[in-house]
Amino acid sequence: MSGINSIYPLIQHLTRSNTAPANLMRLSVFILMLVSGPGSRIAVAQRQTIRPNEPATPRAADNTANLQTSSCAVTLTRIDVYGFGNDNYNGSYLVNGTINGAPSWKMDNQIIQWTGTEWQIFRNIGNTILATNKTGSASYIPCDGWSGSGSPYLTVGCGALSSPSVRVTPNAPTISAGQSVTLTATGTGTAYLWSNGETSTEVVVAPASTTTLSVTARTGDCVATATAAITVRAKGAALNFASGNYVATGVNGIAGNSARTVEAWIKTSATADSYIMDWGNTGTGGRWGFVMRNTGYLAVYLGGANVTGSFAVNDGKWHHVAVSTDPSASTAVAFYIDGVLKETKPLPASLTTLNTVGDEIYLGATKSMGSYFVGTMDEVRIWDRALADYEVALNYACQLNPATQTGLRAYYTFNQGDDGGANTGITSLTNLANAQSPGTLKNFSLSGSTSNWVAPGGVSSSATCTGTLSLTATPPASVVLGGTNCPGRTTFTGTGRWFAVTGPGNYLGIKGFRSPVINRLLGISDLRTAGTYYIVVYDTPGIPPYITSFQVTGSCP
Repeated sequence: MSGINSIYPLIQHLTRSNTAPANLMRLSVFILMLVSGPGSRIAVAQRQTIRPNEPATPRAADNTANLQTSSCAVTLTRIDVYGFGNDNYNGSYLVNGTINGAPSWKMDNQIIQWTGTEWQIFRNIGNTILATNKTGSASYIPCDGWSGSGSPYLTVGCGALSSPSVRVTPNAPTISAGQSVTLTATGTGTAYLWSNGETSTEVVVAPASTTTLSVTARTGDCVATATAAITVRAKGAALNFASGNYVATGVNGIAGNSARTVEAWIKTSATADSYIMDWGNTGTGGRWGFVMRNTGYLAVYLGGANVTGSFAVNDGKWHHVAVSTDPSASTAVAFYIDGVLKETKPLPASLTTLNTVGDEIYLGATKSMGSYFVGTMDEVRIWDRALADYEVALNYACQLNPATQTGLRAYYTFNQGDDGGANTGITSLTNLANAQSPGTLKNFSLSGSTSNWVAPGGVSSSATCTGTLSLTATPPASVVLGGTNCPGRTTFTGTGRWFAVTGPGNYLGIKGFRSPVINRLLGISDLRTAGTYYIVVYDTPGIPPYITSFQVTGSCP
């Protein structure tokens, strides 16, 4: 039998292969007969195709499962095999496992196997093939109702596990940031698993942003999935104004000839005069109207006169805009854009003094209900003092703590409502400088993306002002001594309070200011020795200085 044992794997492969040439298969059987000797009973597979009648219509409780590709397991309850050649193997056998696309399943001494082209049922003893199924789609075994005429034939009884159903309600909820929503899975599954790890049929979630949550229902190995798309509306961070909208602040403006600064973040593409804020009257010097002109330039309307800047801000992008004046110290009006002092302009010669009437401030319109601001507004501040350049630069892109500020009369962050949501109940504008004096929204629709609370704003609600100046200096290119540049001179720009320049030969130059300066152009002179020079920028004790350097070459006689 050693010969049989040595060649049996080859014979087994050839007899079970659908691609082996017929002459090789006959040869393998012949060789096996020779080595077995006379009288040996050869357990060679008898490849026989089941010849079924037309299949009966499966009962409603049955299932025709694609066992080759299905992800849903079909539990076999019995396999009946009748009349196979000399074996006369008849009987019904319970199955101990399930069919789920695996290569083979064992049941008592039987094996059912998918070869890649057909289903085979064979005895485990000697690997005798008892039946094959080549009819129709080879990857299907119908449940019940499959019978055959002639010999052999088989029937396969299936207890089918149909895929469960599942759905989620609500399946497309919209919530506000910080709110939660309850999702419920219903269906025919026996177990549920949510994508966040929860295993109950009901979950409570509070996502920080728009997301999709899924749930998988399972019955045995059968699964089904459903999803819920949760839209999270961002909190409002700005207020969009349409024509006819304005805010009556309930706060009186700075009166008379007093110092003042007003600032805001705006986003607009308007090409008509658009009032950011207004108070007072039209008498000479009696008004303070901060406006964007039809040219896009910033201006201040003063009653009988105005001061207009030279830089446009109506490009549809967010810009910080501010105007400041201190009539007791200067006749100049300072215009700032995005934290930088852009220009200063004098009061008109026809206006020797301001005499502003300190009545209620309107945002987004004139006091006479015209020249409406069309666009979006954020971070409005009204001060009863003139801010220094460095204060504007320090605080324009962040949110203030009003409790630590001096002279802050009104402060609106617009962090209210839901972005583009149904906000009809939110008609008061919070004044962080005085909670007892909220503004009142007038004529806003408070629904949709216009005339409503929206996001994002010009300043992130998470950006908090630290009050720390970013010290910096831009050094000059290398300086060459000689000729008319002896002693040498150059310039640099710096942000800070104190500036020191040190170099070879005990060179030392110091320049200081009472208040920090922003991007100030400063001069360096009396350079006589080649070498490395250092610019050191200070603010206050305890804050590390900023240090940079530049080179001086050449020489002076």
